[in-house]
Amino acid sequence: MKDIRQLFVQWFRAYPGLWLSPLGLLLLGSWMWLQPNQLTQPSSATETEVERLERSQKSGQAAGEAQVIAANPSPGQLDPDQLDQPGTNITASSNILTTNAEDFDAAADPNAYQERPAAKSSTPSNSDSSDNEAIANAPAPSTDSSNKTVADPISSGKTDVELAAGPDATNSDNIPSEADVAAAQAEAEAVARQQQIAAAQQAQQAAAQAAAQAEAPAPNVVTDGNPAVDQAIVMQVAIAEGDTNLSMGVSNGGVLFTTEGQALAEIQAGDHSMACDGQNLILNGQQSLPGTVLMAPVQGGLNYVRDRSYRGRIQFFCQGSTVLAVNHIDMLHYLYSVVGSEVSASWPIASLKAQTVAARSYALTYYFRPAKEHFHIGDSESYQVYKGTQTEDDRVKQAVHETAGEFISYDGGIVESLYAASDDIVMEAFQGGGMSQLGARDLSEQGYNYLQILGYYYPETSLGRLALDTN
Repeated sequence: MKDIRQLFVQWFRAYPGLWLSPLGLLLLGSWMWLQPNQLTQPSSATETEVERLERSQKSGQAAGEAQVIAANPSPGQLDPDQLDQPGTNITASSNILTTNAEDFDAAADPNAYQERPAAKSSTPSNSDSSDNEAIANAPAPSTDSSNKTVADPISSGKTDVELAAGPDATNSDNIPSEADVAAAQAEAEAVARQQQIAAAQQAQQAAAQAAAQAEAPAPNVVTDGNPAVDQAIVMQVAIAEGDTNLSMGVSNGGVLFTTEGQALAEIQAGDHSMACDGQNLILNGQQSLPGTVLMAPVQGGLNYVRDRSYRGRIQFFCQGSTVLAVNHIDMLHYLYSVVGSEVSASWPIASLKAQTVAARSYALTYYFRPAKEHFHIGDSESYQVYKGTQTEDDRVKQAVHETAGEFISYDGGIVESLYAASDDIVMEAFQGGGMSQLGARDLSEQGYNYLQILGYYYPETSLGRLALDTN
């Protein structure tokens, strides 16, 4: 048989055309008839091609099922022994299935688990288009009127109160201590006090504006003034204190004399000095004088103490090792200086008159109740500012003359008429009980006369007037 097969093969190799001839077909059929078992009955040790193909298909189907299971796993069906095993698509990555213990209860609702996609790689995949489509079709989060994303209480599993309180509301570490609570309360009280002060100031300003808009009543007092009344009152004003060697002098020469009027020495025009040795005054470091003396310039002259000039007389007191200087000046010339020192002479005349009456009332209270043993009042802001002849002005003199002798009175007495630059200072220093100089100027610019201004800032008072005793 083997020889016949070899013979057929040699024929076909030698004559390739036999494949297409009737003789070739006859020979091939004869060969197949002679070898039926070898063509249709393979040996048991050899696997046919058909069997290999069928086994390959079954293996591929099983692998596909494994891929489907890995791509769509069900909760609770994962076998830890299968994780990270070759030949499967199941992985132990924590990004496959996730859950939040605060938001979901897997035992009650296994479908509550949500799939969290793994981080995107830089290599594009065929699933990008489907992912983008899913994102585009996803519902938009709800927002409030301030365009802030609002959490859904149903999907988050939290109440509205918990959502409003924020993520740290239940954290015990964020509970404020008693000290923090006390500090917050103190800060809130301070803010409340500031608000109260601001409200009071606004109310006062509103009242001032309302009064300014009201129709001004006619003055109830008309007077031409009498400067002689103010000249009859002599104020004693401390102008220098604590100097060990006080600079002093007169413009045109003058005289030093005792309190009884006894002349002690003449002094020439120019600069001199006054000191104290503990008991007596020393003129120019040489001449000894009593412990207190007065200095007066010749007619029309001025006194000099430190760098200022003064009218009237100067009295010197020996106080230990220092010298005290007091200016004896009549109320008329005193007010010339005080009004011009406290406010601008260019202000409306009504405000200058109001300032004059207030300054006179203030000075009279110290005239009858002196501040110290040797003087009625000081020259600083602690009392009312007095600068001698430096601030005298014709408009100020007009205001003083036209209100001569007038003061603020209450129940027949003299009012210590307090005043300050602004409403804020009056409120802070006097709790609102005084006149604002800037406020008086504003009211005068709005048409108020000086009596109306005084009535606004000193309510329930009246206008008093000094008179000369002609008896």
